[in-house]
Amino acid sequence: MHVSINTAIFENEVKKGKSQLECLKSLPEKLIDSIEVRGEFFNEGKIEEELEEQVKFFKSEDKLLEAQRIAERTNFDIEMLRETGFCSGVENYS
Repeated sequence: MHVSINTAIFENEVKKGKSQLECLKSLPEKLIDSIEVRGEFFNEGKIEEELEEQVKFFKSEDKLLEAQRIAERTNFDIEMLRETGFCSGVENYS
């Protein structure tokens, strides 16, 4: 049996603060072949806020390369979410 899940079905739960990942974990794993994660459910402000905190942490640990890399990758992902509604590894932002 092949099943695809569009996370728009979790819209109400996501609006109440539940992450898409939490919603997906409630589904039986064996039945799902693919998942489409909807970009419109991501709070870009929260992603940017968490990015800022992580960059500050890396800089405080004198890990400048790590700070630069995470900023570049995350900003690219945010741009992809804005443009296409999707990015590789989008589940990391749930």
